[in-house]
Amino acid sequence: MSRPPLRDRASCATCEFGEMTEHNDALMYCRRKAPTQTTHSNRAVFPVTGENEWCGDYREEIDG
Repeated sequence: MSRPPLRDRASCATCEFGEMTEHNDALMYCRRKAPTQTTHSNRAVFPVTGENEWCGDYREEIDG
């Protein structure tokens, strides 16, 4: 049985770099790169994405 194409199975929820936020189960932090400073605060933060989104840096989680 063949696997579905990447575009059909990729999501931030299944990405090695995705981590659930503590306040909203539908949002995730992308831990791919270092946090960046926002324009409206003095804090550096990781990008926030939707769990069903994905990008070109997607890396499928490997169990184990």
